[in-house]
Amino acid sequence: MKLSIKLGAAMTGLVAAVTTASVLSIGAYLRREVERQLAEDLDRTAAVLEEVQRARLERLISENRVVADEPRLKAVVNSTEIDEQTVQDTAIEMREVARSDLFVLMGPDGSIRANVSSEGKPGPVPPPGTAEQILAREGFRPGDGAEGADRREFHAAWVLQGELYLCAGHVVTLSGRPAGILLTGDRMDDRMARKIRRQTNTELVLLTHGRITAAAIDEHLRERQAELAAELMMAAERRSRGSFVVTVSGRRYLAQMARIVGLAPDRGADAMPAAFFVMLRSLDEAMQTYHQIRRDLVRLGLVALGLAALAALLLASTLTRRVARLAEATATVAAGDLDIAVPVGGSDEIGTLARCFNDMIAKLRISREELRSKERLEREMEIATVIQTLLLPAQPSLDGFEVAARMVPAEEVGGDFYDLHQGAGGGWVAIGDVSGHGVTSGLIMMMVQSMLSALARRPPEEVEDTSPRQVLQIINAALYDNLRVRMHDDNYMTMVLLQHRGGGRFRYAGAHESLLVHRCATGVVESLPTDGTWLGLQEDIGPFLEERKLELHPGDTLLLYTDGVTEAKSPQGVQFDVVRLREVLQRCAAAPRATAERIRDGIIEEVMAWSRARQDDVTVLVLRRLSSGNEGRQ
Repeated sequence: MKLSIKLGAAMTGLVAAVTTASVLSIGAYLRREVERQLAEDLDRTAAVLEEVQRARLERLISENRVVADEPRLKAVVNSTEIDEQTVQDTAIEMREVARSDLFVLMGPDGSIRANVSSEGKPGPVPPPGTAEQILAREGFRPGDGAEGADRREFHAAWVLQGELYLCAGHVVTLSGRPAGILLTGDRMDDRMARKIRRQTNTELVLLTHGRITAAAIDEHLRERQAELAAELMMAAERRSRGSFVVTVSGRRYLAQMARIVGLAPDRGADAMPAAFFVMLRSLDEAMQTYHQIRRDLVRLGLVALGLAALAALLLASTLTRRVARLAEATATVAAGDLDIAVPVGGSDEIGTLARCFNDMIAKLRISREELRSKERLEREMEIATVIQTLLLPAQPSLDGFEVAARMVPAEEVGGDFYDLHQGAGGGWVAIGDVSGHGVTSGLIMMMVQSMLSALARRPPEEVEDTSPRQVLQIINAALYDNLRVRMHDDNYMTMVLLQHRGGGRFRYAGAHESLLVHRCATGVVESLPTDGTWLGLQEDIGPFLEERKLELHPGDTLLLYTDGVTEAKSPQGVQFDVVRLREVLQRCAAAPRATAERIRDGIIEEVMAWSRARQDDVTVLVLRRLSSGNEGRQ
């Protein structure tokens, strides 16, 4: 395929991708913005709806208070000798004064003295219960009988015979004592819903026991009230919070539930209420602007695609020849000929590419030589790795102890070192770490191992009189001469050397990671410092070495390790650290049937799980003292 065609296709594809991304991103933004604005409108409608309910309740309470204080009403309530027709006629007149849809007069025993509605017939009665129970349920407090001493009014929302009523109640008192209760209420119907819709331009539905009992909605929803009620009840059963989308016969609406002031839950705070308002706004109408903008963007994108294809063809005709020369030179280099140069021919990007190509060829010549050197170095590293591994003791042992050791090398040859020697004059245990990585570190480790092996194999009478401090002085002097004087190298080594004197008694000296000892009797892990100085930094380290003593009792465990354990990092960059190591040692050593090998494996597994990428060697050496009857056997 020719370059001009490729450039045309690439630029056309780029413009198409940008146009598509723009349409999608702008569309997503507009949809979110439309839904946000509609949600804010629904929040405002909810506030208006609650304000209307509260205003209606305040009017009910005010009118209820006036009627409750009427002398005629008090006379009817107080007297049992007035005939029922007189009580009913009085109730009808008082309902007109209260302008309420519900008017119920109850006696102090909870009996219904009068019950009239706006339709001129008995209305629904309040929830069952005596007057005292209603007073207690609505929060009345008993007082001392004085006028005004009690809270005499209440308001509530009740579902009566499948309809929602906003109700107000007033205690009718005579001589400072309750003589009855006057209840008045307004039915929540389409009139109030239409009033809210006029104020907020929002569709409004009242659902009572899963049935629409009041609504102010558009023609589409009015013709499909059963489908609308089913969708809204499913949303209510899902406990939808905030705004949610409902679809009614293909049209989408953003909906939000609103509470009814004074309506108590039937079965706890989380139960679905018996009645609730739902406010709706049409999403399809609100998204009409988005659809128009999307059509305009598509037209603009088609024009941009045509211009991009034309520009690509014109640009390709001026670039093809120069790019062809670069292509020919690239083929020559691919064949292995690095003795070639490309004419620059300009200061634009193609000219820059030609200059970079010539620089690349020069660097490739250098890299070829460096690669050969690197291959030689890698072969040397492989040899050093084999030597380092072979020098570590295959089956370390120490009289009276279970011994388990393991080194997990990093990607490069490291300088981690451990060794054990058991002789007639006692045992020697060493662990250390050479600074840096690579062949030099491995060679330093081999020097130290060779010197320690020679010193530990001396005659018993010589070994017995030699302390770890003296051995470290000898090794340091030889290491200093090799590194600083002969090799002119600035590496050094941390090392701690322990001498087993028998019966679990040790002397040790050196500077390395602290020793961790798990005491079998108490289950406590002790941390013992290793004071001293590093090997190879100065010729005489005697003044800086301090020798300490350690005694291990049967069942006690000594853990030696290198900094590759404590400095192992998790993917988040957090170090394993010595505190976590102590916890792992305490857990593994206290486990049933714990052995030195199981403790070693448990620690290494924890470190490997913590850090998947190893930057340093991980070395663990575990000595667990056997019981008196098992000393001398592994």
